[in-house]
Amino acid sequence: MSISFLCIGYLNCVSSEVSLVIYLSSFLYLLFLLWGGLVYVYLKIKFFNKGEQKRGSPRFFYVMIISFILTTFFLGGKIVISAIPYNGALSWKLEAFFRKKEVPMTDPYFFKEGLNGIIKDLDKSLDLPDKLYIVDDFSIQMDENGKIKKINSFLYGRDEKEQKKTFLISYDVSKNKNQMEVWLDYETNSD
Repeated sequence: MSISFLCIGYLNCVSSEVSLVIYLSSFLYLLFLLWGGLVYVYLKIKFFNKGEQKRGSPRFFYVMIISFILTTFFLGGKIVISAIPYNGALSWKLEAFFRKKEVPMTDPYFFKEGLNGIIKDLDKSLDLPDKLYIVDDFSIQMDENGKIKKINSFLYGRDEKEQKKTFLISYDVSKNKNQMEVWLDYETNSD
């Protein structure tokens, strides 16, 4: 238990999403520990309280409990460490869960509505700020009919609370037919 609580104390300053993940993983860890205790009680009642011991001395129980607790601590610590950002597969899944949004593109033809059509689609699914700025580059590739093939852009703006919101937009017709992939709240050097 000390491993997970040390990690929790260490990660409180990272972000609220990471703290939530660490607390949830610690909660699951404690649930597994409780489950192990219930299994032990069931085995003790079922096999060892009948007046005679079938498996030998009480040392067997102590060894079983100690090995279970050590295994639980080890694996629970591994789960918590895997949830720390950029430390394992779990952290990447959690980051995608919290930051990645799929936005449907209603009209893939650029010549009909232009850039306003793309922004309207984004604004339907995301709460875009009133003023948006391009961080680096806004790239759109289309065919001769105006059908959009690829979009790559990094936008940012400030919301009503004057907090910076960023939107990393990616669209590729060969990967996802009519879904724009938007990653939220990344760092930018623009002010």
